[in-house]
Amino acid sequence: MIEKEQIDGFSELGKLYLKKRELDKAIETFNEGLSLGDPESAHHLGHLYSIMEDFEKSDQMFEKAVELGEHSVVGCWIESIYNAKRKDKKLFVRELLEKYKEDNSESISYMFLYAKILLWNGEVSDSINIIINKTRELFETFTDEGRNSRHFQKALSALVDYFLLLIAQNKLHEALAFFEKPENDDFKIMLKPVYYLLMEELKRVPYRIFKSRERISRNNY
Repeated sequence: MIEKEQIDGFSELGKLYLKKRELDKAIETFNEGLSLGDPESAHHLGHLYSIMEDFEKSDQMFEKAVELGEHSVVGCWIESIYNAKRKDKKLFVRELLEKYKEDNSESISYMFLYAKILLWNGEVSDSINIIINKTRELFETFTDEGRNSRHFQKALSALVDYFLLLIAQNKLHEALAFFEKPENDDFKIMLKPVYYLLMEELKRVPYRIFKSRERISRNNY
């Protein structure tokens, strides 16, 4: 492909070097592709630099991929920032998602990601409303057979991430309200580990309230 001047050959060759764990050769190859305007090479460099915790270069590479027309990279860029727990970029990723939201509002996975980032930014109500609307759409889009598809399973994985974040933020009653809706009964089964964790956390609520009051009492004394 490279000999035939197909620039996407660089990203494919770079991936082969990655599989062989030849990191230096992979980076060199991706940089060659980038110099010729290959957005996929920039995309892979974005991920690599994020793993290496060189976040400045990672952001530059993802941004370059977007500039070269690979707008689908936006989701990867945001996930890399979120997974690296770069809290200083919370507002940036929300604004980045909103910039491309109009073109992706029909994408369930994109909107689930948007809901997660809103929650990360503390915008709980708007976040949960998106989850409620999009889970309803998820069931309408995928029939029983379709629920074995990769897209449906990917959406379920995104929901697991979302509810784990909701529980971590101690938004237990908001999570419970979702599961208590009759139309969401199936999710109690599909997301059984998350639902079980939520029930366990709710059992601990009286204990946490008691300990909190105990601390306040001691401080006042």
